[in-house]
Formats: sequence, structure tokens, C-alpha cells
Amino acid sequence: MDPEAKEAIEALLEELADQITIIDLPESTVQSKEWHELIVQAEFTQAVETQERQISKKPPKRIADMIKAGSKITAQEYLRALNAIEMVSSSFDEFFDRFDCILTPSSLGFAPLKSEAASPGSLANSLWAVTGMPTISLPILQSGTGLPLGVQLTGKQFDDARLLRTARTFISIRFIAIFLFSLHPQAEAV
Repeated sequence: MDPEAKEAIEALLEELADQITIIDLPESTVQSKEWHELIVQAEFTQAVETQERQISKKPPKRIADMIKAGSKITAQEYLRALNAIEMVSSSFDEFFDRFDCILTPSSLGFAPLKSEAASPGSLANSLWAVTGMPTISLPILQSGTGLPLGVQLTGKQFDDARLLRTARTFISIRFIAIFLFSLHPQAEAV
């Protein structure tokens, strides 16, 4: 993670210390990125191979390489990944009985300048994408040069409305804390 972004996230966590609980994600989430990539690759290959049979054109090399790699995935590997993801999803059910959402960085760094290439952000969101948990990104932090950094709130699967209510409350609380702090710099942020 970008050092300045990490510092901004840590400052936010400190600001919210009395309103949040820092947790470790379940052990079952460790391999979720690899499972996600395997599932996406297998499903991509199946979809493209179906289209390829209908269109006689040869795909570009990059697509052909992806198809070749995806076709090496066995049904057993694919099903194992699907089952693992289901276990990961269910491991969060208990968590959401106690907490409203999970707060994480939206990406591993600040937004790139227009002239820079964006870095892949899948590391920050592949777990939520593959488990079907709703997320909302709130661009509430900034770099020293004004580039935005979002925090991502993740909610319980199929409970998007609760996540939206939580996000609205989070924004309200954070705005009040910043507003009060800027009016009275010697006072602590709420």
C-alpha cells in the first residue's frame, strides 16, 4: 500500500477509534483472490469458447492465451473454488450479526493523475466481489496534493439497504467531526 495512503487510513482509524472495532478477517479469506481469479478465468474461457464456435474468427493472442490457461482448469478445481467461496461467505454471517459493515481502503493508493496509469485495485475488492457482498466507496480522504483516497464499506450479502443507511450515517458522523474540529482546532474531533 502507498505509504501516504496507509498513513491517511491509520489517521482515520484513530479518529474513529471509539466507534469501530479492529478485527482480523477470517482465515478462510486468505486464498479468496486466487479462487476469484480461478472462477473468473474458467467462466471467461467457457463464455469465449462458446462465442468462438459461433464466430469463425481467430481471437487476438492475449485472449487466446487466456482461453488456453482457462481451459486447463479442471471441473474439480472450479467446484472446489466455488465451495471455498461459499464457506468464506458464510463465515461472515456471524460477523454481520455484531457489526454494521467492514471498513477497508477502496484501493491500495490514491487516485492516479490523468497522465498516470491506474494500478490494479482488485486486491482491495476481489474478496467482496467474489462473495457477492455489497460495497460502497466513499472518497473522504486526500493526499497532500489533493488526490482522493476512498474508504470502502462492505455489508452483509443481500443487505444493500442496510449498507446504504450505514454509509449515510458514516458520512454524517465524519462530516460533523471534521466540521467541529475545523471550528475549534483545539477541541478533539468527535
